[in-house]
This record gives sequence, structure tokens and C-alpha cells, in this order.
Amino acid sequence: MEKPYVISAELDSATAEYINKKNLENARESLDADLRAMGKTTQWVSSTDMRRAIAKSIDTRLPVVSLEESYVDAPDTRLGISRGVDSSLRDIGYISRSSSYAPLASQIDQVARLGNEIQVVDDVVFSGEMLEWLSMELRKRQVTIGRVVCGIAIQEGINKATVNIDNGLGLKKLNSLITT
Repeated sequence: MEKPYVISAELDSATAEYINKKNLENARESLDADLRAMGKTTQWVSSTDMRRAIAKSIDTRLPVVSLEESYVDAPDTRLGISRGVDSSLRDIGYISRSSSYAPLASQIDQVARLGNEIQVVDDVVFSGEMLEWLSMELRKRQVTIGRVVCGIAIQEGINKATVNIDNGLGLKKLNSLITT
């Protein structure tokens, strides 16, 4: 049996003033139809389930560094990080997510001031490359990532990550569902 695409339904918590719920449902149905046409299936994970699972998995003994903006209400800090590309769409590494965030090196310095061990929270761990890169940058500052909490973990990311990934939705269950 082929494994389905697992999709975070982050927008299901959006208020009506920002998103027309009918349009959102139409977009989901269209995505499902497109994936079925390619012989794929989908499994949607609601933002409520993601938020609940992530909250349940956070270790309150470690500072929380959130890589996302939707699922953690009060992290010790947020790290606004994104993969960057140049005007020719060539990979230029990791950059600040937007101009509302400080330069990435400054953000990582701020994370380092939280202590010598932190936990990182992300909605989805895909390839694990960002976690690897972040772990190396933090080690330069004598900080380790002692725990990673995520809502969805792709097997490739789990295999590549050099830290403990804890998935509150049931890592073994999700591993059996996710196409890697």
C-alpha cells in the first residue's frame, strides 16, 4: 500500500475575515483531486491536532525555540529562518524569514543566550537539513539541541537529524503513513 501525503491544515484556524472557508475547502478538494490523478492519496492533519500534539510534547525543563509561527503560543524565542534563493532561484542557504526578523546570525546568538541546551519546535520536519545546519551553528556557540518537537516528521528528516525528534502525534504511526 502506498503511503499518503500528510498535509498540515494550518489555514483551518484562520478567521473568516481573512479567508473564505468555502474557497479553502475548494482548494483542498482540488489538491486532493490533483494528487489522486497522480495516483496519490492525502491525509490532512488539523491545526487543532497539531497544536495539541506539539503542546503535549514540549519539555518544560528546556527553553523552547520555535521555527514556526502558528502552533506554539509562548516560546522563549522564535527563530525566523527560511531557505533562501537568489534571482536565478539558486540555493543561497538559510536566511531570515522576513525583514521583521533580525539577521539570522543575531537570532542564533539570541538563542544561544537561552542556555547550553534547548529544544526546537517545528510543524513539519522534512529533510532534516535545516535541523542539521542549525545544530552545527549552535554548537559553534556551545549550545546543543537536546530535543525536537514536531507535528509531522518525514522519515528522511528523522534519519538525517542528529538530535532526538519527538512527535506528539505518534511518530511510529506517522512514519507508516508518510511518503519519504
